[in-house]
Amino acid sequence: MGSSCQVDHQKSCCPNLCHFSYLSAAMEAPNSPCTNVPIICPLCPSSAGTIWKYNAYIHFSKHHLSAVLTEHLSNITTSTSECAALQMKWEKCYSTCRQKPKGPGHASLVIAEQHSSWLAPSYVFSLCPFSN
Repeated sequence: MGSSCQVDHQKSCCPNLCHFSYLSAAMEAPNSPCTNVPIICPLCPSSAGTIWKYNAYIHFSKHHLSAVLTEHLSNITTSTSECAALQMKWEKCYSTCRQKPKGPGHASLVIAEQHSSWLAPSYVFSLCPFSN
């Protein structure tokens, strides 16, 4: 991880591609605790693309059953402080009722399943010591 990782904007076929600083996105900060970034699976072929950090455990359990996960934990571990900050953001976000924008030009954002991070909250919260 770090500055050597970056999104190839020329080759990406993601419909929701946006520019961001990978290095700052991968580092936990008080105003931005999420470190869910695309990472390269060290066990997949180089042509396989990336996986989301928060989905790495699921990826390993589906595609690398015989792998020794402890050898790869340093790149996919989520800190207790990150878990706590994300839990607070999650609760704040869903404690208020939000209305969807109406009218033309406010279409819903369509995200491809392979780019989805819908499993991220359940993964992150399952690792948090206070959620058990």
